[in-house]
Amino acid sequence: MQRICREGDEAAIAGRRAALRSLGVVALVWLCNGCSRSDATKLLDLVPTGGRPLQDRGAFEVPLNRCEVEVARLLGAGAGKHPQVRRYRVPENTTWSAVTEFYAANLDKSWRPGDFPERSADYTLRVWLRDGLGGSQRFAVALLDQAAVGSDDHQPFRILVAAVEED
Repeated sequence: MQRICREGDEAAIAGRRAALRSLGVVALVWLCNGCSRSDATKLLDLVPTGGRPLQDRGAFEVPLNRCEVEVARLLGAGAGKHPQVRRYRVPENTTWSAVTEFYAANLDKSWRPGDFPERSADYTLRVWLRDGLGGSQRFAVALLDQAAVGSDDHQPFRILVAAVEED
């Protein structure tokens, strides 16, 4: 059986093939973006041993607000990014070096420390960066300097803030 092609059919076929290739690239980028979003949730679930979600803010209201504003600024709030932030209560003896060692051991090798100042008056902060198909991503962790006593169990603790940027 012989196929008869009309003039212009080959150009139309080539156009359809190019459109399908473009659609495949768009689907791949969309899938990779979907993976990074689930990674964002996984990052926020990482917390050093003894950490648990913070229920009350108590005496930390002012330093915690300053910390969260700075974290949001570093993660691109106001520039089209919408950081997700979680607050954790960690044991009072949690040190900054223990926090950075924990995240260095638990983040995959694609993350690298960013070049941001780490000290402020009330907390210590680190931002990690990762490049991917959907662009770069930032993850930040801050540890407030002060210790407080829990209203529920009267145990001393410190506050750890973890945040990741999202579009």
